[in-house]
Amino acid sequence: MFVAAACCNFFSESLGRFRQSGFQHISIEDGLSQNTVTCILQDRNRFMWFGSHGGLNRYDGYNFKIYKHSFRDDNCLSHDSVNNMVMDDDGSFWIGTSGGGLNHFDPIREKFTCFRSIPGDSGSLSDNSVRVILPAGDGLFWIGTDNGLNKFASRSRVFTRYLNARDPSEVDSQNTVYSLHQDKSGIIWIGTGNGLYRFDSGQETFSRFQSRRDDRNASQHNQINAIFEDGKGTLWLGTEAGLVRFDKQNGTFNFNVESVAILPHLYRSRIFQFFRDTQDRVWVATESGIYVFPGMNMIELYFRAGAIPKRLLPNRFIISIYQDPEDVVWTGTLSGISKYDLKTQQFASYGLEIVSQEKKFGSFRVTAVSQDGGGNLWLGTYKNGLIKFSRGLDEKVTVVSLPGNFRETKETIISALLLDSDQILWLGTNRGLHAYDIEKNFFRGYYPHSQTAVSLSDNRVTALWEDRYGRLWVGTQNGLNLFDRSRGTFTVYRNESLLAKTIGCDYITAICQDSLGVMWIGTYGGGLSRFDPDRGVFLKTYRHRDNDSTSLSCDKIFCLLEDRRRQFWIGTHSGGLNQFDRESGQFIRFTTEDGLANNDILGLLEDQHGNLWMNTNRGLCQFDPRDKTFRSFTVQDGLQGNEFLPGSYYKAADNEMFFGSFNGLTSFFPEKIKVNPHVPPLAITDVKIFNSGQAFSGDFKRMKTLKLGP
Repeated sequence: MFVAAACCNFFSESLGRFRQSGFQHISIEDGLSQNTVTCILQDRNRFMWFGSHGGLNRYDGYNFKIYKHSFRDDNCLSHDSVNNMVMDDDGSFWIGTSGGGLNHFDPIREKFTCFRSIPGDSGSLSDNSVRVILPAGDGLFWIGTDNGLNKFASRSRVFTRYLNARDPSEVDSQNTVYSLHQDKSGIIWIGTGNGLYRFDSGQETFSRFQSRRDDRNASQHNQINAIFEDGKGTLWLGTEAGLVRFDKQNGTFNFNVESVAILPHLYRSRIFQFFRDTQDRVWVATESGIYVFPGMNMIELYFRAGAIPKRLLPNRFIISIYQDPEDVVWTGTLSGISKYDLKTQQFASYGLEIVSQEKKFGSFRVTAVSQDGGGNLWLGTYKNGLIKFSRGLDEKVTVVSLPGNFRETKETIISALLLDSDQILWLGTNRGLHAYDIEKNFFRGYYPHSQTAVSLSDNRVTALWEDRYGRLWVGTQNGLNLFDRSRGTFTVYRNESLLAKTIGCDYITAICQDSLGVMWIGTYGGGLSRFDPDRGVFLKTYRHRDNDSTSLSCDKIFCLLEDRRRQFWIGTHSGGLNQFDRESGQFIRFTTEDGLANNDILGLLEDQHGNLWMNTNRGLCQFDPRDKTFRSFTVQDGLQGNEFLPGSYYKAADNEMFFGSFNGLTSFFPEKIKVNPHVPPLAITDVKIFNSGQAFSGDFKRMKTLKLGP
């Protein structure tokens, strides 16, 4: 619960390593007494406790029980504004308030005892605003207040005052204690509103250290909200103006940390708390989000406003942070509680915030996804152009201008993206086919012409595929096209009613070449067609038949996939998932009746273990073809949204998967999607006999008798 050690010599690593689920948000709407959460801890019965500006809250995972100040009952919290709390060895709490002094709280008996500042009594608390409590063992506590430091002997209930103004009128920022830390040698370090103090409790001597006079932020650096000691004994100070390193040996401050250019927010933002988790990582809570450092000289995670903020943190202003024994991290913000499970590394979501600097963006529908050799994501959008998204500590978004006049480009829908073997990015749009040379930033467009039969068959391009010979196949809403790059001409294949063997219909939605070289063409309304690319002829079309359960479940196809076992899969519109036996020509259907979340299969990808991942109109589904089981994931698991878009899916070389939706992009590494193995403990919070509650003081084990009638 108490913290030590920060990090130095920070350097940048790609956020490609970071794929975590979003924080689950809990607020007033869920029963919390007030949204500004200042402190957090868990008791021995596994209840979570949250101090806020509106009282003390006990949370059982479902409901809150609130403790507030009462003018009619002496057994109550002395003030509704809770600043901090710590747990004693016996499981009771010590709670510091703003204006109500120090409270001792027995959560089992629900009994409060208040300790206040008494005028004229030097053995009482020096001030009723308690900002920090530091346990010192053997019933001793160090108490930081708005008027100095107190040593509190809880057994004798006597306070000893230090650094306090004798006359209350003399109280100023110099006397306000914001933070306390006891180092490895037993020295107490005191962060005040006017510098850092070193206190030798044995000798009862103080030494004061202040920021340099030439520091333009001296007054802000002198207010020290948090103190952290790293493995080398260096102190890190969280101030009102960012992170400061303090050398205990020579008593100097270092503001010019090497990575200011990499992490500027960390050296400009207010810092409220340091925290070390069970994996020895250091978390820094700031007004600009959370920074997480797994060790010296390394950055693993980076939750920062402007980088990944809104898709992870409902509120970036982090006041408090706590990790429970089940590896759940709880953060207190200005808008409630954010809960984050370290055990399950789930989904990362990219929403409108990554392009929010562009005023023209009113929505962020990702209609197509690809990735280049440098790891940059290329996102096709609905009427918002082509976006280059470079992920890193400072995420960079570039909106690439499409060819044509502004009015045309404003209405362009990019429905397909393909990076070919020559590193040319092909864009299938509602305004033709475009080849984009990324290095030269140059577009070349291909459009239908009525005067020539070798042009693109239709402006509305819906699917792209590069075959084993490097040939480009282009699906449109009016036929299939084979593109000859050397000549810039197209060979068009359409539905010919006079031919016995022809494509099912001209609206092409999916193209796939299997391991034998056969091309499979999925259409919207014409079923699945088998095509011989060498001879340029269609061999057979498979359609839905009402009275045949072994036929294709629906003639409207969204996606096709041949897996590593050479099994063939078809995702349909309203017909669910189909497994196709190419030898027998029969289909096996999987629908919501078999556990599928939704019967619209908009995209199909295979992971390293042979599982299928599909985006639907009710979230993502994982399907294990071996035991025929489904797992579903929704917004609650960290997805950007539950509704996805057809054709907007992509698997990167490092096995990261991407699915585009109406609200942005969801990405994840399948091997990191794990089920939470923790079984929560049972706690009885209420007993009723004939709807009448029985008092048992918060702990069922302490109920002496339970009287039941016949």
